Amino acid sequence: MLRKPPVSHIHTRMPPLFGDDQWDDLLDFVEQGKVIPIIGEAAVTFSDEDRPLYPWLATELAGRLSVPPEMLPDFPTVSSVAQSHLARGGERNQIYSRLHRILKDPALTPGPTLRRLCEVEGFRLALTTTFDPLLERAMDAAGNGTGGHTLVGAFFPGASQKDLPARLVELQQKTLYHLLGRVSVAAGEFVALEEDLLDFLSELPRHLGTDVMRNLSADLRSHALLAIGMNFSDWIVRLLLRIARQDSLSRVSIHSWLAEGPLEKVSKSMVLFFGGVSKSIQVVECDPPAFVAELARRWRERRPAPPIPNGAGLGGSSPGAGLGAPIGLVFLSYAREDEAAARRIKAGLEAAGCTVYFDRERLGAGMNFHYQLEDQVSRHCALFISVVSEFTESAVGDNYFRRERFWASERAKSFSDIDREEFYLPFLIHERKPGGLQHEPRIFSGCQWNVCPGGVAPDGLAERVSAIQRKFRSRTPGS
Repeated sequence: MLRKPPVSHIHTRMPPLFGDDQWDDLLDFVEQGKVIPIIGEAAVTFSDEDRPLYPWLATELAGRLSVPPEMLPDFPTVSSVAQSHLARGGERNQIYSRLHRILKDPALTPGPTLRRLCEVEGFRLALTTTFDPLLERAMDAAGNGTGGHTLVGAFFPGASQKDLPARLVELQQKTLYHLLGRVSVAAGEFVALEEDLLDFLSELPRHLGTDVMRNLSADLRSHALLAIGMNFSDWIVRLLLRIARQDSLSRVSIHSWLAEGPLEKVSKSMVLFFGGVSKSIQVVECDPPAFVAELARRWRERRPAPPIPNGAGLGGSSPGAGLGAPIGLVFLSYAREDEAAARRIKAGLEAAGCTVYFDRERLGAGMNFHYQLEDQVSRHCALFISVVSEFTESAVGDNYFRRERFWASERAKSFSDIDREEFYLPFLIHERKPGGLQHEPRIFSGCQWNVCPGGVAPDGLAERVSAIQRKFRSRTPGS
């Protein structure tokens, strides 16, 4: 698909030409909501190891389509794998359905690069030239704690709705827009082949600037653009920016940045072109993940998180921030409507000597709360208290207490029955069980119920929890 060969993810330093003043210029624009990021495939990573997604995806697709290695180039791309599949007489639709099947796996989690990008609250609208769902998942995880989802839109030639619902300043939630389509089982709805890319690049300018894409068109013309890791050939990058700006690049005065690299892979013709044709577009020769890491670091320095109250430190940062996570705490999972009862439970446990993970005190501004919560439940907490109420049984939609209980159930799959009963403690805060319990994980159906009306625990329960916590810490080094 006219892409450059993949390069290793070595996080290099920013070149001297992009110094403190240039960073401050960019961050000033971001802080005022005047920058729209455009994320390319070189900035899309997965897993905690920050692995580049698209080289892995090409290899995975080759296996799913049974394309022999000898038919592939040294650095296969999704497009080269797809072309080899077609050359062998394979069905075109299989390419799209296999990609959809690979990427729908919820275990495919966004890497630190995408998570860091989502720490920059100044980006309320993001564009992407990729079709994968990982940026969407990262944006969902970095939401406001209500379980609400990112608003997602996508362009493809046959789409019935091609525009944003409103201008950027009027958007009510964080929004992601796929310029070259979003993964689907159907051909023609996202770019997987060079032929697809030609179709999309021919059709996109026919709609931008018209009433069909009025809102997105206006935002692209009036905002600075920050393109990170596009990883297209020189000419495709120029064409995409020309389409986005809807005008000759020599006439565009609004400043934009193009972060591409690493340094030895950046086309010199690209640098010369933008340096000579448009002084408003600055090429930053860098490793895209390194650029994002530096961007997030400088953003945090400008907008530091407030101190965590009540001495709740214990290293309680998100895994994405690279700091140590607290180990051996009692994790308290509850619905927001039950917060008063949860606080009574917390007070009773602390009076018995327990150290409790209570999200209201551990999560501060600037933290990636989704990954801190998941890390606590999936790896570090000593035991998990599920506050069960009429609300947790009747709530609809995606709620964080359900995610937390799912993570707990996944962790407990390898536990013995005894360990499982010690790890997961359901605290019922109403006098009677809600009829027909539906939302407590089935794996914990044998656990002992603890009735705590209004959050008041019976005698001896807090002491039992404290003993379990001490037992966990005695066998866990460094806790």
